Amino acid sequence: MFRGGDHPRDESGKFTDKNGGQGAYDSRNDFAEQAKRVRSFRQNASYESIVGNEMADSYSLPDEIIPRSLSAKWRNYDISMPDGTVAHFAEGSKLQDIQVFAGKGTKMPIRDVERLVRTYGGKAEDWMKVKGVGTIVMENGEEEAVELHWYQGADPEKREIKAKIK
Repeated sequence: MFRGGDHPRDESGKFTDKNGGQGAYDSRNDFAEQAKRVRSFRQNASYESIVGNEMADSYSLPDEIIPRSLSAKWRNYDISMPDGTVAHFAEGSKLQDIQVFAGKGTKMPIRDVERLVRTYGGKAEDWMKVKGVGTIVMENGEEEAVELHWYQGADPEKREIKAKIK
């Protein structure tokens, strides 16, 4: 049974710790703010303003928080491991140091962009090959930080995520 006294809130309705402080973490608000920042970045920033008038070798994107409770807005993707197994993101971790290193806005073209367009749709000029560092849960249950590579089109969906383990 829900007992209101066990879950105190301040005047605005936000959860507080038992002493009245803002001690509780609400990942939904952080995730919503992150989603707004990423959407705004993608809609408002021209790649020329990020990398200048010339194409760059690579450019950075904002970090992404992987929420503790996954939903339709953020699903836990399958990550292909070098040994053929599948891993998933560790919930509550971050996808950091995200860089676009081929495709849209860079000097390097994506070699198999035609396959991506045939398979997933979109325009060839919108596809990017991206890398970042993320924490994944291995098959044995252990968490490990690894470099990840994936493709991304105009939508925020990540495609064909692969772990690069040295």
